[in-house]
Amino acid sequence: MIDSKDVGGKLCAYDMAGGTNHSYGKIAEVNKNIISENQIEYTVSVEKLDYNYELEGYEEFTFITERSGDFWVFSQFPTWW
Repeated sequence: MIDSKDVGGKLCAYDMAGGTNHSYGKIAEVNKNIISENQIEYTVSVEKLDYNYELEGYEEFTFITERSGDFWVFSQFPTWW
């Protein structure tokens, strides 16, 4: 399972358990797009590793957050493992 949270205004994701998909490396880039005052889109580029843990490219994931009262929640969050 991948967990994520906002740390200092940045989206952070990390591996939470053994048995997850280890074909992803470090987060390479995060682009933040403010859609409205109540909605933000994050596009995250992550290293994709081959079975020898060597870089074979990058994969992008998009996350949408929306304001819910005093909190920001993920309204669209892709899951992968």
